[in-house]
Amino acid sequence: MPSSSNDLSVDLFVINDNGVSIYKPSTERLSLVEIKDADDYGKIIKWYRESLIKISDKRPDVSWPSSPEGTKIVNATGPGQYNLNRPGSTWLLPVGDVGLEWFNQLLSSYEWSGFYLMDPDTNEPAGCADWIRPGFLEVGFPIPAFDELALMLHAGQAGAIVQNIRLASEALGIGAWMTGSYADDLVLGAYPEVAKGLGFNFISREGTLNPSTTTTCIGLKGVKEAVAVPTPRFKDAEAAVRYVADLRNNSATPFSASGPWKNGLRGPYEAETMESIKQNPRSYVADWAVEAAIATVDYIVKKYGCAPAYISPMRAKLSVQVHHVDPNFYRRYQGISGEPYALTDSILNHFPLWHPGHNDPAQNNNNQ
Repeated sequence: MPSSSNDLSVDLFVINDNGVSIYKPSTERLSLVEIKDADDYGKIIKWYRESLIKISDKRPDVSWPSSPEGTKIVNATGPGQYNLNRPGSTWLLPVGDVGLEWFNQLLSSYEWSGFYLMDPDTNEPAGCADWIRPGFLEVGFPIPAFDELALMLHAGQAGAIVQNIRLASEALGIGAWMTGSYADDLVLGAYPEVAKGLGFNFISREGTLNPSTTTTCIGLKGVKEAVAVPTPRFKDAEAAVRYVADLRNNSATPFSASGPWKNGLRGPYEAETMESIKQNPRSYVADWAVEAAIATVDYIVKKYGCAPAYISPMRAKLSVQVHHVDPNFYRRYQGISGEPYALTDSILNHFPLWHPGHNDPAQNNNNQ
């Protein structure tokens, strides 16, 4: 999937009758071009089966009854509450580490764009005044606007995942219902008295320390943890900033000797070119940019209690649920003459192709 800044901050959670799993594909590569022809299609099933990690044996308790006690019309799961998380369906939920997007963008902005974060209350630099000079940091960017940018970058990745799932579902002949009407903090677990959801952890922030009164989700230990400060994983600004700065050079990246192009596989560059890239100082985040970012994060944490401050570090607002299609629904309400337009050949032939021997609802032409 496309990923802003190549940080792969979004993971796909698979929710079905078997429980909840997270899809964590390996970075191992078998060839430069993995899918050359139909003979390679089996790799896709292999990757899925080997990379699916179960984290719960049951669905999250998010459904129609997920409303605060004493309320009458509050639909925490939105207008689609009747359909959401229904037995028999598969809910594919992209969960994004918006905190990783935020820190990654902070480093990129400081080194390459000349922007610095600015306190919206004072219009003064957010802890980074020492680096404001020509050729370094030159133009102020309000903290809330920068936080919004990180959220937009996350939304683009989640949208690409949902679109890819919808395209695949159309080819397979199954329904794909895109939804974002639910309260994603509820789904992640912000209100356990209403629904435990996925059981993610949250930071409590009160009053002026929480300028947008947002919930602050920091993830689930050992499964998916947000880059945010302060958290059990990142206790201070330096830990988080240096972690993100080092990501491009860790063992899973092309710049590492043990990365995905090891074992003699030729990557996008010849060995000599790759080595020259690795030796070039411009391939690494400059020390001054790291120090300026640390100072900025320290400032934000001191003022707001958490970085990022105006958004939750973990979001899951856009998703897609897939299920079998009921052809007779469309025949009844859209079948003016002949088969409805919505019933594609893929839908009508789904059961013979994928479930041979099972009862085929497409053949039971009862539109009453």
